[in-house]
Amino acid sequence: LFRSLMAKSIQVGAPNAAVFIQAVDGGLDLQLIAGSTVTPTIGAGIAYVTRADVVYDGPRSLEGKKIIIPGMGSSVDVLFRKWLADNGVDEKKVSFVEIASAQTNDTLVGKTVDGAVVVEPFLTRVQQSGAGKIGVRFMDGLADRKLGIAYVATREWIASNRVAVKAFSESIDEAIAFAEANQQEARALIQPYLNLPQQVIDALPFPVMDNKLTPESIAFWIDVMKGQGRLRGSLKASDLVVR
Repeated sequence: LFRSLMAKSIQVGAPNAAVFIQAVDGGLDLQLIAGSTVTPTIGAGIAYVTRADVVYDGPRSLEGKKIIIPGMGSSVDVLFRKWLADNGVDEKKVSFVEIASAQTNDTLVGKTVDGAVVVEPFLTRVQQSGAGKIGVRFMDGLADRKLGIAYVATREWIASNRVAVKAFSESIDEAIAFAEANQQEARALIQPYLNLPQQVIDALPFPVMDNKLTPESIAFWIDVMKGQGRLRGSLKASDLVVR
């Protein structure tokens, strides 16, 4: 994604918030131009799933366990480790393994891990298959309406395409309004892209979407990631949002 943006083979990309911040911290001159999803207070499409035969008995029961993370350094990884720390769990006592979400179900069945942090649409699929069960929805109350996935572009392209940036943001507003007013049709539209059975897609919780971008949208992530020692520089949230 970022290689394509910097090579100018694409103009806009949609990373998750944590990956975007790490890219900017690494020296890429990018800004947020439109929002997409935000984290809900309750019922987020993310959970810690324990293998069907493994008991979850509170956060500390994860110490000594081998757990799948769908993307090291991703927003999911950042939030799960924050939840562990908030609950007094030493993350060094947890073994993390990076495995693609699409392989989570088979990995749980194979019993090579004890549990997994799983995101939708794979969370619903794991539950329906019986390979795992939700141990805890660790996102509940952890990050209320914080930026999830957003659209980004290079600062150079933004400066030369202000009209296009404004039109793009307006189109996202229209898309969000349509999806919220026509949820059944919206679910049908995404089926070819997710390549999952329609019954799985119909069972997915509908995402919380919001195009509003403010410095506060990204400041939360900067603060958490600083606390986890993930950032080398000093980022200013207001510099990362197009104005």
